Amino acid sequence: MTKDNMKPSNEKEIPARSFTRVLSLVIALEKIERPDLKKLMDDTGIPERSIHAMFGRLHREYFMVIERVDGRRHGFYKVANWGMLNRERILDLAQTETAEAPLEDEPELDFQPI
Repeated sequence: MTKDNMKPSNEKEIPARSFTRVLSLVIALEKIERPDLKKLMDDTGIPERSIHAMFGRLHREYFMVIERVDGRRHGFYKVANWGMLNRERILDLAQTETAEAPLEDEPELDFQPI
């Protein structure tokens, strides 16, 4: 391992299946203008394959619908339906997260009734 690949000891790595990673992806979908795959990867640091897997997980577990707009080549993603997740709560959480220290544990979320 080279010195460039090493992370600072105070930087905590987020586990791969953590909901915190999913939250960072959803927040990036909302805050980035015309979020394509490259912009999402750059903003979140999540690999392409993992982003696609998270889209599937969001649909299966939370009934969230993420659509591709304007085709494959020049298109972008958008949230068409938030499913069981509360959009306002997640965006409020994103604002408080940037204002405060990063969250240690997974946040509590309110789910909307089906």
